[in-house]
Amino acid sequence: MLHSHHAIRRVKLAPHLGKRRPFSSKHQHIHKVYFHPEIPPPIRVLGPTLWCFGVAGIIYVGCATYETYQEVQESKRRPGPLTVKGTNLASYGRGTTGTGLLGDLTGAEKALVTIGALNIGIYGAARAVPRTIMTFAHIPTSGRNFTMLTSTFGHFGAVHLALNMFALFSLGHPVAESPTFTSSGSHLTAFYLSTGLFATLGQHLRAAAPRRSIWLLPTLGASGAIMGLFGVWATLYPDNRIGVMLLPGSLTAGEVLIFAIAFDAWGTVFGFPYIKFAHPAHLTGVLAGAAYVHFDGKKRLWQPTKRLAFNSMKRLSMI
Repeated sequence: MLHSHHAIRRVKLAPHLGKRRPFSSKHQHIHKVYFHPEIPPPIRVLGPTLWCFGVAGIIYVGCATYETYQEVQESKRRPGPLTVKGTNLASYGRGTTGTGLLGDLTGAEKALVTIGALNIGIYGAARAVPRTIMTFAHIPTSGRNFTMLTSTFGHFGAVHLALNMFALFSLGHPVAESPTFTSSGSHLTAFYLSTGLFATLGQHLRAAAPRRSIWLLPTLGASGAIMGLFGVWATLYPDNRIGVMLLPGSLTAGEVLIFAIAFDAWGTVFGFPYIKFAHPAHLTGVLAGAAYVHFDGKKRLWQPTKRLAFNSMKRLSMI
């Protein structure tokens, strides 16, 4: 996730008003945020926070309901009583539930391909119609909550997109096959979307704190959610070794995790000259991933949500 820093300028509208225009002049007609040049613009905190928790809950319930329904349909084809413990579609393996282009992929692999395709498709649309990019970017002063989710799928440039997609597919497969997700596409999707949402919320809340001028800029990128995947992987496999560009040898995943947390924590509080990373989003994402493993999100969050979905559908005679 990155900031758009190079193209924001102030245009005098009246003796007491200024205008911030994100991106370059060719985008200046897209989105406008007005504020007094000497008074920091107001940033809502409670509303966006409640919105994020509410949407994350909807995402988890929706994904759990979808997976549970699919499991029930498969379970009906087998003998025995219909119970939530007797269904586990994620364990069926490859190629058992679909045909065609994605038919040989597990549910988690399909989720990764879909996420990657959305990112690439949105970037392509933004290149074809530049004004669309600001529909996805999150600006803390804009008053728009939905961009805390949509910003996870937008990117500022081809290099930004390529690096994030490389990280997504490098980390996505081992995380998907891990004991936490067990090839469940619905579980992985719920975690990815929710982590991206809270990563942007972390960025938004930092903009409301002191020394916030740089954090008022538009943000885009999947790196907050991807840092969540890294947090999961590094916490599960801390002894795995990683080669770091420009550094000889390798480091363990646990060492890189500690460095990433320290780097983004410092960047969040103090910042780094000439580095325009969205440190609060990265820090929120990696901490969310590590916490999800440490506190066993599968057992404490995902499985109870699936039981809730199963019991609710049964009471409503949907299954």
